[in-house]
Amino acid sequence: MAIFSINGQKKSSVIVAKDDHTALFQLSQTSGELAVELSPRPDSGVCKPGIYANGQAISLNVGPSESVQLSVSLDAATQAGQLADWWLLSYGPDNVLRYFDLNSMDFMPGLKALFQYQLLSFDALPLLQFKKMGAGRHLFLFGMDSVPNLDLDVEMLAYDMVSVTVHTD
Repeated sequence: MAIFSINGQKKSSVIVAKDDHTALFQLSQTSGELAVELSPRPDSGVCKPGIYANGQAISLNVGPSESVQLSVSLDAATQAGQLADWWLLSYGPDNVLRYFDLNSMDFMPGLKALFQYQLLSFDALPLLQFKKMGAGRHLFLFGMDSVPNLDLDVEMLAYDMVSVTVHTD
């Protein structure tokens, strides 16, 4: 279970990859389950993060021995200089949500912001290289939320996702 915020209220959740373009957060509540679908926010001057696998946006299919390089980009648009929470998350075939930890330079189970920093524009930068990934579908999310509190504020999240499917031989 991970904790994030919707309309200022903290919720427990599990992230589920709905498809290559949207993520689905399933929220545990006392009165049952609530699903919140994240789809890219409309173009209204908000920042536009990008994440790519081997230079491909949206999805990539690879064999078990192929390496995968993740790259990220950001167009800060009218939000340049604004303080934000930065996020780099993964969700794989083991159904575990992971955050990227800068200390270990690896994905760790749970939900934690990458860091808090001002938004700035940059072209695609190579970030991580996976020499070998396990079979199945791996979803990676790179985003920023404009409420700098180190909680994932879903309603203020601008993000991009890429899906990597590793096929068996």
